[in-house]
Amino acid sequence: MEHVILIVAILAVLVITILIITLVVWSNREKLRIENGKLVERALRDKAESCLLRGCRLYVNKKFINIGYILLSRNGIFVADIYRHSVFLKIKKENERNGKAVGDLIGVSEVVNFAVCTDIKPKDDEIKPQDVAEIIARGDNIFEITCLEKFKSVIEENAKEANYLLQVQREINSRYFENKKGRDGEKRVEYYLRRLFAGGRYFLMNDVILSGKFSKQIDHILINGYGIFVIETKNWSGQIYGSATAEEWTRYFYNGSSRTHYNPVKQNEKHCAAIRRIVGEVPPVYSVVIVLGANSVNVSADNVFSDFRQLNMFFRSLGNPCLTEKEAENYCNLIQKNIEKDNVSDLEHVAAIIRRNERVENGLCPLCAGKLVVKEGRYGRFYGCSNYPRCNYKKNIKDDVSS
Repeated sequence: MEHVILIVAILAVLVITILIITLVVWSNREKLRIENGKLVERALRDKAESCLLRGCRLYVNKKFINIGYILLSRNGIFVADIYRHSVFLKIKKENERNGKAVGDLIGVSEVVNFAVCTDIKPKDDEIKPQDVAEIIARGDNIFEITCLEKFKSVIEENAKEANYLLQVQREINSRYFENKKGRDGEKRVEYYLRRLFAGGRYFLMNDVILSGKFSKQIDHILINGYGIFVIETKNWSGQIYGSATAEEWTRYFYNGSSRTHYNPVKQNEKHCAAIRRIVGEVPPVYSVVIVLGANSVNVSADNVFSDFRQLNMFFRSLGNPCLTEKEAENYCNLIQKNIEKDNVSDLEHVAAIIRRNERVENGLCPLCAGKLVVKEGRYGRFYGCSNYPRCNYKKNIKDDVSS
């Protein structure tokens, strides 16, 4: 028994000794890494007539990027990060992408990017903290001070926008399940439409974002011989109550709770109006709202369908075709010309809607941020921009700005 206790005691002492040595080594390495990091930052800051931006989060090319340091100097633009051996390849690749992204943002083709190793013994092919000053000194009076100030303002504005978009992204992520349900519903509708019109000539565009003052995101646009169909899809659970003219619809759930939504019929009417501005008044434009997944849909509206059987009956009731195949193709091409060329991401679209709604809720014009004032018109009172006639934004007293 005494031998067992002795062995356990020796093992315990060994384990404790190893932990202490490991902790001391790790502490020294971490201390050196911090000192090397400060050395890198000091070398970047010591550059005369320069501006150092530290810890930047930017949103470029529809992606969030995190950058350790951006040095704006007359010698050039430098994007730098520090790393340890364990993440060498990852940081090196990220640094290369970050350098290109910063160049795209400020319009400079040659941005010097480098990653500095802060470990005790960097490898021969790795940049060391003491090499930073030499790298920066290689350029000479490339940019004017006014250019550097312009670059700084562009980067800072982008950083503000990135932080705002990140907040929106977190809100979207918190509603992931509902967003996923919406995408699943859109895929079901797309699949059904392709099957329904498989035997004939048609044009189907999905998840379309139209350009204009306010971007409009349309779930589906179907064009065939019967006209242009602007389709809004909702994949909602619960019991749904509403009408074509109501401002909001209400969903009631089995647990007794409820939730209101902006009327998708009115929402889709705005989408149809945007399409009519593009194609004119000649081709018929139909508004179609499809509500899937609900226990019951108690909505008094002719263009709201809760299953594909009802939608099929609607298409069959349209009578004779009114567009030739060539005309349908021309209208499709016309709409495609008005789609966002640099198709904005869903995140940017949602952020634009939120920002617009926030402005209106605060009594500001969503176009120019002027003050909204109540005015009298031929058809009653409305909100108008105080900067009229420079800005002719109008909003009905009861209107919603959702797209």
